[in-house]
Amino acid sequence: MKEIFIMALKTLVVGIIALAFAMAASVSGGPNAQPAVEAWLLGCPVDQATAVRFFYNPEGTNYLHGPLVLRVVPAGDPRLNTAPMTNQGRTAYVSPADMKGMLRALAHSGASWTVSSRVEPLGDIGSLIREPFPLHILAVCSRGTARAKVYPPKICSTLAPLDSALKTPRALWEFQLLRTGYKCNVPGFNWDLYPERGP
Repeated sequence: MKEIFIMALKTLVVGIIALAFAMAASVSGGPNAQPAVEAWLLGCPVDQATAVRFFYNPEGTNYLHGPLVLRVVPAGDPRLNTAPMTNQGRTAYVSPADMKGMLRALAHSGASWTVSSRVEPLGDIGSLIREPFPLHILAVCSRGTARAKVYPPKICSTLAPLDSALKTPRALWEFQLLRTGYKCNVPGFNWDLYPERGP
């Protein structure tokens, strides 16, 4: 009787471990990872708690490239189409439609994502490590956090299609400026469109 109980317990433990690995694979690796993450990003609620951050410190630079943060504000909010510098980075305020478009574009970007049910705070610029590493994309909404890493050979090709998600002029300009800072080719970019911006 004791041997049967031990055998059943072992079988249960093995089953729990296998289930845990299967669940982890569904969002951060394994053959079904990408569709699961795409569905997660597409299902993210879009409200004032939703944000997307792009951060990359290219190798060979002697200063910290600050992150670009996209945040949602409703129509009529005076922050819409502005991009002040905050403690979290250059913060471009966009419409809910823009944010939905960005999450959709990120879902189909081909980037490798990991997803957590924890809603992570963005933190301030000082919390970001000042050393060369891959481009980090962070998407936060009320259902949790998604993270992606994009390595230098694919940074420009991954970011270029995201332009089409942004209809807010200032946000699009800031995003394209970010791309130029990563040594990406941005045809027709007007450096002088916002002369009051500063560094």
